[in-house]
Amino acid sequence: MPVIETISGTVAFTNIGARAFVFTAVTGSGISTDLNVENAPLTLKIGNRYQFINNAGAGHPFQILGIGNTILLSQNNVEGTLEKDNQVNYQVDGMNITFTLTQNLADQIAPYICGNHSSMSGRINAVN
Repeated sequence: MPVIETISGTVAFTNIGARAFVFTAVTGSGISTDLNVENAPLTLKIGNRYQFINNAGAGHPFQILGIGNTILLSQNNVEGTLEKDNQVNYQVDGMNITFTLTQNLADQIAPYICGNHSSMSGRINAVN
C-alpha cells in the first residue's frame, strides 16, 4: 500500500485558556467540524491525509487518543503508539502535525485532547 503524501484537508485551531480547543478554519476535503465552538466534534474521512495547525501554542500539545486513553499520536515529547506506522506517516513541523487516517488508526481512534489540560477534549468521528 503506497504512503499518502498529499494533504486532503487542513484544520486550524486555537484555545480558550486551559478550557477548550476551538477550530477556527477548515479547508480541503474529508474534514468537517463546527467552527468557533469549544471542543467541537471532528469528523475525518478514512484514507485521507490531514494537517492540523496548532495556533494554541506549545503549551497545548494536540494528542489523538485511542480506546482506553492510549496515546496514538502526540504533538509533545510523548511518543504515540502509531507515530512510527509508515502508512500513518506522522509528521511534526513546528506547531503543525500531519498524518494519514488509516483504517488501523480509525479502528482505534477515540477523542482528541490537550496533552496538558484534560478539559480540552472532543470527539473524533472516523467515516468511510
